[in-house]
Amino acid sequence: RPLFLPPDRERAGAAVVMARRRGSRASRASRRGVDSVMDILSPVTYCIATCVFLVRLLRIDENAGASYEMSGSVASAAYQEKTTDSAGTKLAGALANALVFVTFVAVATTIIFCLFKHGCSKVIWAYMGVSGLVVFGGLGGALGAQVLQALDIPCDVVTFAVCAVNFSVVGVLAVFFVPAPIAVKQGYLVAIASMVAFYFTRMAEWSTWVLLCAMALYDLFAVLTPVGPLKAIVELAQERDEEIPALVYAARPRRMRRVRTRAGGRGAG
Repeated sequence: RPLFLPPDRERAGAAVVMARRRGSRASRASRRGVDSVMDILSPVTYCIATCVFLVRLLRIDENAGASYEMSGSVASAAYQEKTTDSAGTKLAGALANALVFVTFVAVATTIIFCLFKHGCSKVIWAYMGVSGLVVFGGLGGALGAQVLQALDIPCDVVTFAVCAVNFSVVGVLAVFFVPAPIAVKQGYLVAIASMVAFYFTRMAEWSTWVLLCAMALYDLFAVLTPVGPLKAIVELAQERDEEIPALVYAARPRRMRRVRTRAGGRGAG
């Protein structure tokens, strides 16, 4: 065999090697993009499936005169929808409910930003912990009791109370304070989202859809605009290199597969 290749064949071989490397980089980039999309869609899919199951299991028969469970909350503070109201009245009332709810969320987010800016992170974490106990213990306990009743599963009060307390305490510690396995933290975050989403399905129809659109618009404002409070919190956390005091779903880290190459090939001589 010749020890040296002609210049044209050497350049062609180098071009082939470079093309293979570029193709390999593009393949890895596309694979990472697909993995990122799946990491986002997985919790959303779990949340939707759980919420649909709960709605199907615990649906309210409106013809029987059942009332909405969300009455008296911030989401229905301005208007209580009635079946006898006209479409215009329902729309105006739903807009008023959405305005009250979005204002409440905006004020709460601004207060959290001010506390975070002035170094009061412990106050925020304490508030998050109390809120987590309310969600897990209050909403989760009431929802668990309804599920047991709907499935006709017998359970005494003491056992149910012990399970509810353990579920709440472990959830708050795993989500906010103690380093827990990522699968446990992800499960509790999906549970929070599913419970809150289910209780919002108990709202009146007009208020639900108008509030959904209003919150989507507010999220766009809070995250994408230069004066958005959520964007300000994220930028401040990045500057300080601190953890954001919020319910943040963390995807499972993926290990890059290492391709082992054999040293030497067949027929080297």
